[in-house]
Amino acid sequence: MSPLPPTGQGIRETSRGYVDYPVDTVDNSENSQLHALWGVNAAVDGIDACVAALAEAEAAGILPVTSTCNLSCVFCSNRANPPGVRVHHLPPRSLPEIRAALSRMGHLDEIVIGESASRVSEGEPLTHPRFEAILAAVREVLPRALVKVTTNGTLLDRRMAALFKARRPLEVTLSLNTCSPEGYRKVHGLGRGSGSGHDPMAAVRALSEAGVPFHASVVPVPALTGPGDLLETARRLDESDCLSLRVLVPAHTSFSDPGLVGLLPPREEVARLAEEARRAVRLPVTLEPPQVADLRARLAGVIRGSPAAAAGLRTGDVLEEVEGHHPFSRVDAFRRLTAALRQTGSCRVRVAGRGEVTLRTDDPTGRPGVVLDRDVDPRDIRLVLRTAARLRARRVLVLTSALGAGPLEMGFRAAARWDAVGRQGAGRRRRGVRAHPEGTGPAVHVVPVASRSFGGSIAAAGLLTVSDFACALEPLVRDRAVQGGDLVFLPPVSFGVDGLDLFGRPPADLQALLPRGARLIVPGLTF
Repeated sequence: MSPLPPTGQGIRETSRGYVDYPVDTVDNSENSQLHALWGVNAAVDGIDACVAALAEAEAAGILPVTSTCNLSCVFCSNRANPPGVRVHHLPPRSLPEIRAALSRMGHLDEIVIGESASRVSEGEPLTHPRFEAILAAVREVLPRALVKVTTNGTLLDRRMAALFKARRPLEVTLSLNTCSPEGYRKVHGLGRGSGSGHDPMAAVRALSEAGVPFHASVVPVPALTGPGDLLETARRLDESDCLSLRVLVPAHTSFSDPGLVGLLPPREEVARLAEEARRAVRLPVTLEPPQVADLRARLAGVIRGSPAAAAGLRTGDVLEEVEGHHPFSRVDAFRRLTAALRQTGSCRVRVAGRGEVTLRTDDPTGRPGVVLDRDVDPRDIRLVLRTAARLRARRVLVLTSALGAGPLEMGFRAAARWDAVGRQGAGRRRRGVRAHPEGTGPAVHVVPVASRSFGGSIAAAGLLTVSDFACALEPLVRDRAVQGGDLVFLPPVSFGVDGLDLFGRPPADLQALLPRGARLIVPGLTF
């Protein structure tokens, strides 16, 4: 059930790998796939629905400031949403609105600006006429919180970079997409008029010169920029102070312009280009959504200058133990590593084939500087198994996206191999999931659900709807694959804080499809 913002700066198929410095962090923006609990209720229509969407963003540590964007990217899907989808477009929010939102976020240790969230369509934050005042307000309310700004960089000059440095701790995620001015013009719809000569590397130079930590992302469109553009962009970034590069697979809906769809590369081509870039540079290069064949905590990258780099960790290393515990998955390894560094400033890890190394840091955030692809959160597995045990269910169906099905299946298979105290192997501690002894627990079936509402290449749980779940459930009920006493789990990321999907329908609409005695469960929602 890969978390994905369902709307915003284009629908991009990314399950967000675990990079501890950029926008996507374990304990804040990245919630557990199943265990995201919402504490806000709101009305369905009009302004109340928008308020609910903003509350959802705030709960995730995201501060929406405007839906205004100064580009028209060919891969942006904002214009390709199906009719009736509930998306909220914000004018530049007033400073009093921003201050009110910040007053509800004062407990956070980091805040994200410019990242798409829930039903709120996020634009380019630097277009906000009071952006500098917004940063000042953030620092006033959250003086020590890490501020993460996602920007396309078109308005990021040396003066803005200096302002960012003055508002530390702050880091930037630069939506670069290409290093070529001509390629940038084609990909971002700048035409040949004013602004068409924008140099995308200008923002890279400004950030590097100012000493502002930053990461970059690229949605490759080789049909417009050329087959070697991603490699050249990665090389140029590797020569700068950029910390990591995320390569995002573009997606389209069935409502996208066919002419534009023809320009977007398939996943296989993007994966090949990303691998070519990864082999050519020291910079960590990750593909999103990732391709994981197992749950081993294999490092996709190590950020230079980080505690992990100082300890000698390298790309490709497998973390067999973290503080004496076998990690259940990459997600589990990252969380344990970060928690140990936060608590004590050091963490012992055992690397396959290399032995034990110790990471040390005086950074209170405990960021280790490792990059791990997202796989499965053990809290999701634990939640399903504990709920099944409490309700004495013998069969459980977990409906999820095409992207999330594989990792979840691996997670439930791994849990089934553990004994009742969560141990595996010769006394090694492998805590985090308490499963039934093999053969005695519920039969768990992971059901991938196709995105029929959006169609196209969409395959993320955040864009699944009640209608999509109904299409998946109907044949299962007809074939008696769902019976009385069974549990059917739906991903909470498919529903907003108001308990409704992107079309305003509640999950309760599905209960009538189930046989008597079967229970529908959306973690965090009551209906």
